[in-house]
Amino acid sequence: MLFWLLKAVGKPIERLGEWSKNLSVDTVGEPIPDFRYKELNDLAGLIRHGLVASHRSLEREQRFLQYASHELRTPIAVIR
Repeated sequence: MLFWLLKAVGKPIERLGEWSKNLSVDTVGEPIPDFRYKELNDLAGLIRHGLVASHRSLEREQRFLQYASHELRTPIAVIR
């Protein structure tokens, strides 16, 4: 009985782990699979939201660095 219980709970957790390992910016738009338990589905949503937020932050930082490097070229050239 205990083995069955551990297997019933462990399998969806393994699926969540595999799903999160394969999650990327390209696949983040796909629907979240059903992991059988509300808590695991909520956790999958948080993982997805975290990846999206990180990607947006990285894009903003890259844009800022592009603008900053462009704006700093003239003063650096003048100083030289």
